[in-house]
Amino acid sequence: MLLLTPDSLLDPHGALRPFVCEALDAIGQMRGETGVRLAFALVVRSSNDAAAVLSTLRELRLPAGPSQVIETNKPGVDATILRELQERFAVNDPASECVLIDAGPGSTDAALPPGLPKLLLEETGADGMSGWLAMLLKIARKTGRNAAENLQLVLPVLAAAEGVVDLQQVSFRPERIEAEGHCLISVEDSALGALSGLFLNLPTSFVIEQPDSPHPVAFKEVAEDTIKEAKAYIQSLRANGQLEMAPGEAGQAEAGELEGMASPLLGQPTHYVETDETGRRILRRRGFN
Repeated sequence: MLLLTPDSLLDPHGALRPFVCEALDAIGQMRGETGVRLAFALVVRSSNDAAAVLSTLRELRLPAGPSQVIETNKPGVDATILRELQERFAVNDPASECVLIDAGPGSTDAALPPGLPKLLLEETGADGMSGWLAMLLKIARKTGRNAAENLQLVLPVLAAAEGVVDLQQVSFRPERIEAEGHCLISVEDSALGALSGLFLNLPTSFVIEQPDSPHPVAFKEVAEDTIKEAKAYIQSLRANGQLEMAPGEAGQAEAGELEGMASPLLGQPTHYVETDETGRRILRRRGFN
């Protein structure tokens, strides 16, 4: 069972930490060593702390409610927590059945049962994780005989966070995962003119083996032939007037090439360039995105 502090879920400004929603959703589907689904409780100092966190979680439809709250700021708190863990959550030995997830040094865990294992966000060392993606990977690997099944739940989350779509698992081991999929890759070449740096969804492969890395997914180099084909594809679209650029953007037609506009022979352009919120210019096909 996971015991979560408010600091593990919210940043110092009160906003949810990156990927915490995706992580908790995946954790809710995992099974522990005994085959029982993993559960979590929110460990708070007061009801006010609980209300702030629960309000945020409910807005995002995460599975959290007052029944999952344990308050540490109560008389006889040690006995209260031990009793609540046993009666409400069927936990008899917190030291072996629970893990506390917190964000760096804090006093929330001061009243918790002694010997409780801890995993810390934004900390270094064996028990420190850089963020929720790394934490999710760490938790899955600690679930004993069900780790392989749980890692398969984690893999799509980690891949999606890096922009991988059409995920295809290639090989899978507890300490190393190699997979393939499609990812937005920047295609750069001076011959493309203003279209250099355009992002295309290209086949790529990646490996996951570092649980405490800020980005557990490490991409392998995209095949040279794949990049060469992508460049030729962009040039062909431009040369045949099938690539529509945004108003005012250069690079649609150069040196007398067609301008990507409708014509009696070619019809409307089949592709266009979209700029996303991060500033990436992405090649899109009409009717397919």
